[in-house]
Amino acid sequence: MRILIASTLKRPLGPQITASRSQVVYQLVIQLLKRGHSVSILAPQNSTVKGATIIPVTPKGVAEMPSFENQHYAETAFLTIMARQIQKLALNFDVIHNHTYPEYINLLIEHTLPIPMVTTLHAPVTPQLDEVLSYFPDSNIVTQSHVNQKLFKIARPKWVVHNGVDQTLFTYSPQKRDYVLWVGRLGQSKDSHGEFIDGKGVRDAISVAKMTNKKLLMLGNVESSEFYEKDVRPHLSSNIQWISPLNKEQKLTQKDVCKIMQAAKVLLMSTKFEEAFGLVVAEAMACGTPVVTYAKGSIPEIMKDGETGYVVNYSKQDGSGKWNIEETGPNGLAQGVEKIYTMTDSAYNRMQKLARERIEKYFTLDTMVTNYEQLYKKLILNKNSNRT
Repeated sequence: MRILIASTLKRPLGPQITASRSQVVYQLVIQLLKRGHSVSILAPQNSTVKGATIIPVTPKGVAEMPSFENQHYAETAFLTIMARQIQKLALNFDVIHNHTYPEYINLLIEHTLPIPMVTTLHAPVTPQLDEVLSYFPDSNIVTQSHVNQKLFKIARPKWVVHNGVDQTLFTYSPQKRDYVLWVGRLGQSKDSHGEFIDGKGVRDAISVAKMTNKKLLMLGNVESSEFYEKDVRPHLSSNIQWISPLNKEQKLTQKDVCKIMQAAKVLLMSTKFEEAFGLVVAEAMACGTPVVTYAKGSIPEIMKDGETGYVVNYSKQDGSGKWNIEETGPNGLAQGVEKIYTMTDSAYNRMQKLARERIEKYFTLDTMVTNYEQLYKKLILNKNSNRT
């Protein structure tokens, strides 16, 4: 098949980029190329994907560019340019796969296209996204989990395709060191009280480390140095450490992150919003690292509570099920960490193996790409049938 990928413009596409959306798109392209498909990508010019044709939309990722006087105008202009390129190029391809950020911009031109377009949602469900997607009932919208699909109250995404993990990189590692790992992002947005919105839950992670007296290593994007200085730095010690460079974009490589993940005793996932997938959870499990996490979004679909780690409700009011740990919030996360640390070696080893096995069974790159291939073929066949 001749496939046109509309990638995110926020970052270039390549093996060095650790952001989840970019990694999913990159791995999808690599696997499609291995299967003999012809792949072209609308993306920043400095993207590097061996074997694929890069069709530049911007000179580099928007996150790498200097700020514009009117950032909103600049970014929406780039997205409009991409949409126009899709219209011009469509007849050269069999199918378009849309991964742009935000995803719904290209839906505005979908009805003008002579070939089918698939749109994968990478963003968490919000009331605004739900309403906007409801305007496109005929679009071929894919969510990354069944849980995520059910969170929509108005829109009706048609398909579910789970993300896959690169198991040649995130390999099983039975040998662990004595630390809890947190991977996330310090965002720039503030609430009505002027407090930073802690979507990834770094404050809760720090609270858990203090409650359990366990060593906590944290890494991720620091989009706001003010957030870091106010809510993270004051708590740092020999037991609580921020180990990645303080940068808006993650400077650690995929291999760096993988090594840290492989050696962690447990991954702590304290995200407070409804995760579209939660790739970091699947990556940790592939490494044989158990996960303690809030029951947010698709994460309970990836995890198996009590077998691959522990799932905890965020609060009594905000819960998605009954789990092994009844306590909620940071106290519940702390109980999960303690449970893992006090396991016998045999019980811990069993949890490690079950985590890896679950990824091998349900969340492989091969399964992800096969599911997308089947969807492409189905939509192409339907489009051709409608023409005749």
